[in-house]
Amino acid sequence: MKTRVFHFFLLLFFVQGAMAQLTSLGLVEEVHCAVKPYAPLPLLEVSDNYLYASTSKGLYRYALDGSDEWEQVIATDEYVSDFAVRGDTVIVSTVNQLYISYDGGTAVNTVTMERIYDGFLAEISIDGKGAGVGVHPYNAKHMYVAHSGVVAYTGDGGLTWSRIKDVGDGSACDLSYNPLDTLQIVGYMNNNMYWTGNICMSLDGGKSFESYGDGQVYIMGILFHPTDKNKVIAYGDIYYMTDGSLENWNRSPSADTRTLMDVVYDPYDPEILYGITATRVKRSTDGGFTWSEIYNMQGIATSLVSIAIHDRTLYLCTSDKGVYALDLTAASMSPLIEDEGAPVYYDLQGRKVTNPTRGIYIKNGRKVVIGQ
Repeated sequence: MKTRVFHFFLLLFFVQGAMAQLTSLGLVEEVHCAVKPYAPLPLLEVSDNYLYASTSKGLYRYALDGSDEWEQVIATDEYVSDFAVRGDTVIVSTVNQLYISYDGGTAVNTVTMERIYDGFLAEISIDGKGAGVGVHPYNAKHMYVAHSGVVAYTGDGGLTWSRIKDVGDGSACDLSYNPLDTLQIVGYMNNNMYWTGNICMSLDGGKSFESYGDGQVYIMGILFHPTDKNKVIAYGDIYYMTDGSLENWNRSPSADTRTLMDVVYDPYDPEILYGITATRVKRSTDGGFTWSEIYNMQGIATSLVSIAIHDRTLYLCTSDKGVYALDLTAASMSPLIEDEGAPVYYDLQGRKVTNPTRGIYIKNGRKVVIGQ
């Protein structure tokens, strides 16, 4: 799932503002959606025509059929750090507990992290991030729980657990199944103190894991392509894989992609993605290779922390003003070109090209052909 790491100084970024059509959906501090120091970030996710949001009091959902009320799905006594929804299956994790429900939240089984890790749990890192959950997309009894650099697995809905060794080292971690190929499991291990880490990956359903990045890659989430199992994006730093192998990850050449805190695919065009920095909404039109700004939230909220998408609406969770809906058909969708001088080209490996010759290049976030 899309667990991400919280760094409080990200909220101090200041950028110039722009306005577009927004609709407030509520879920403000009255239900404890506000970001707190050293606490997990609020998360958004759309499932079965509901918008789900994590808070310090549990998991809430908002019906996307015109309803204007949030309802609590699972109550917790601490911040939700990750969750997964698969039809009637709802799984929620916090620092100390895992909540599992197979009937939409009516009956909830609670499992302690001490039980999951059989007493072997690394010291919780200073950021206070809880456990990330990676749930099998077609069999919710199979899941990974990653906590403070330690990973555990269950194949029976949480009755028994086993530690997974050799996944990687880090104070923050998460693993996710590729819904198009469940033998492929991709995640990350980060050292939050130094903003370093690795991408970790299994191609055999979790029997073995390998790492990429030499400890210099900082990741906040994993995003799988909606139709191509071989394309995966790791964001925070933006790295993308296009051939299903661990060895071939390419880094985006766009400026400030290190601060991308959440990324989603456009449901109508897999070449288009939306991402957020602290106060800016960004868009990629070339599959995540390059990014440009389309909207700015300065003056509306202190920081953006999570996004989700449904139809032509982008949902934005803020640090202090609750959740907003951004109509993508009404917003100004023309990319903002920061450099109006000579055009800048990149090759398909992300390297800047001063004098491009015949071939395919990236210019202003789009693929162009030169020399035909």
